[in-house]
Amino acid sequence: DWNSPAEIEKDTVAFVKLMHSVAAIYMYEWLISLDFEWDFISGKKRFRWPMIFYFLNRYCLLLALIGM
Repeated sequence: DWNSPAEIEKDTVAFVKLMHSVAAIYMYEWLISLDFEWDFISGKKRFRWPMIFYFLNRYCLLLALIGM
């Protein structure tokens, strides 16, 4: 029965574990790409308009994963 409390509890536990795994993978990717971002902040690379989408996606996804 999909509506039983035991099944809902198992699904909740599985979802939480999945979200923690996804968040860990994204945080790893986020940390290893900080040097790319630092090059823009420090002026080593020129900022171009497509980077707006990169940074918007980067921080929106980070905030979404933190919010879950």
